[in-house]
Amino acid sequence: MNAKNFKVIKGGISATFTAKERTFVSAYATDTRLMGVVAICIHWKLKNDSQVVDFYQFFYYDAEDYGLDTYKSFIGNDDDELESIERTLIGGLGATKIQLTEDEVRFLINHFAKTNYRLNQPLPEGKKQYVFLFDQDAFSPFSRKMQKDILAKLCTPIKSKYQLANYFLMRAFAHDWEMINLLAADTVDMRGFLGIAPSTLFRNTIEDFNTDGRSTMLCESLIECDNAYRIVVSDLEISDNLEVTSCVKMTSFAISDYEASMILSKPEYVIAYDIMELEPFLADQLEGDFDFYFHKVVADCLATEHPHGRMFLRFNSDNRHVDKKEYRLNDDVFATYYVSDDAQLIITAYTEESLTFLEHELHGTPTGLFLLFLSKYKLKQSISYQFIQSDFCDFEDFIASLNIDFDDDGNKEY
Repeated sequence: MNAKNFKVIKGGISATFTAKERTFVSAYATDTRLMGVVAICIHWKLKNDSQVVDFYQFFYYDAEDYGLDTYKSFIGNDDDELESIERTLIGGLGATKIQLTEDEVRFLINHFAKTNYRLNQPLPEGKKQYVFLFDQDAFSPFSRKMQKDILAKLCTPIKSKYQLANYFLMRAFAHDWEMINLLAADTVDMRGFLGIAPSTLFRNTIEDFNTDGRSTMLCESLIECDNAYRIVVSDLEISDNLEVTSCVKMTSFAISDYEASMILSKPEYVIAYDIMELEPFLADQLEGDFDFYFHKVVADCLATEHPHGRMFLRFNSDNRHVDKKEYRLNDDVFATYYVSDDAQLIITAYTEESLTFLEHELHGTPTGLFLLFLSKYKLKQSISYQFIQSDFCDFEDFIASLNIDFDDDGNKEY
């Protein structure tokens, strides 16, 4: 296949490679379409008169708000650089990589770009590098059924009625009718959801009922749109072959921000450390400082900047939290690390066992040498984000302001 000259990125530095041939090697997409996002990687071989190089293209697709939202590229075979790009795009998705043919990945890029046009969103920067993928002929090799089958490949396998109910409502509140068509029978009437603005499902609880031999699920969903919260109660019927066959929206009413926060609140287990400077004789035996070793610990985490520090989100390795009678959007987070401007490390987990695991893991690395234990807390409700968003830089001062007492086990409980 002929290729034009285009600019690629090598180790973050612009470099022009004149390619006379472009050969497809492989491609994959994440099986996360039911979560509303997909990451894609395409691997090419580029050839000119003197050399052959590897060229990687990465795309991130947001089905609800942006369409094709992010594009990154890399030329070469630096495994660390490739892993870094992958972590940035798919580290928090809990995804399995689904292998694609060249025709399949070309179809998906063209199909996803239609979302940009529908939402009036620009395509991501770097279009000159990937414009060759856009071609109406990308749809021609596939019938409508085959196109539907390709999209189905990007969906994690449905294994239970609870998993199906949660994914179905997640996509229904997002007005993601493409996925509803995969999850529900053609006869399901979705008009009850059209009166609700596209929303995010924060929590869903399921109660099973069996009336006159008819098994149904009563679902109570907490949704959010433009910082306003609602409770929506719906009744679902799911067949034995895991297809939604009936959906009735029963009631819908607004609730306050405070009511929503109480519903979403859950216990936290927190440990606080001071980050210390090492004695010179010990520091001289190490390769680097705290940041050097800590960034190895959080290499697979999503980093976010805050006014008084930096937070690292550690996600679960899969999306099993969707397969529960109570689904919570933030249950995909395993733990958070927060490094404050006052040189403190605050680790938050959501079970005592998880926090113990994180402690042992941390102290099994040189990072533990820099840490001075301050306190451990068992908190009845979520307050770590309150601290991050507050004017406090010292976690102990923040806790003191809440008048937390010790419980019978010697843990500080709030």
